[in-house]
Amino acid sequence: MTEADAVPPRLVVRLPAGRLTVRGGDVPSVQVLALRPKLGTDARAVAAAEAASVDVSTAAVQVRVPDPPGRGRTPQVLVEVAVPAGTTVVADCPEAEVVCTGHVGALRVSTSSGSVHAEEVTGPLEVRTGRGPVTVLDCRGPVDITSSGGVVVLRHVADRAVVRNRAGDVHVWWLAASAEVATTTGNVRLGWSRADPVHLVLASNVGRVQAEVPSRTGAAHEVRVTSVSGDITVEASSPGR
Repeated sequence: MTEADAVPPRLVVRLPAGRLTVRGGDVPSVQVLALRPKLGTDARAVAAAEAASVDVSTAAVQVRVPDPPGRGRTPQVLVEVAVPAGTTVVADCPEAEVVCTGHVGALRVSTSSGSVHAEEVTGPLEVRTGRGPVTVLDCRGPVDITSSGGVVVLRHVADRAVVRNRAGDVHVWWLAASAEVATTTGNVRLGWSRADPVHLVLASNVGRVQAEVPSRTGAAHEVRVTSVSGDITVEASSPGR
């Protein structure tokens, strides 16, 4: 276990495969709670964990697990970090699952096949994923998600959102700002408050389009959704849903 002595503004993690868990809460500094192989019998994972580095500076705490030499399955390493609430998290995790509990600030995740789950993100949320589900419960900053495949579920989105998902569904329980959503084969289901005027621009080549809230030209907010073959639904919703 490695503990950072200072409180940096950012946590930066490079993890080729495995799982990254970030716990945002009432702690005085960034603390690396665990850095170990997923399986103690996996010699390559043991070697990767032992070769990992933790660097602390005034700008960031950086946790880096090296890419494995040679061919073969990427060894899986488990990294668990506790951070002060509101810490910016930057995660480069090609084949790793990313889980953020509690309250983090900005969250930027890049993965090719790992899933992303976060409870509360108060800064910008940016996710780039090849395939794998993305689930975020509370998004208070702007949202920018690009996925090639996998379901994207956002419970509450308070700021502008852009979501592009080529082969997966998009479900936002409640939107409170303008949004742009595009899919190729995935269905889109969005929630909007009837009390908040919105201009809806909805188009699907072969899918069904339904809206429970009226579209008002000139409204301050615009929700634009396009799909090639997916269904599009905008339903009446509220923050407490």
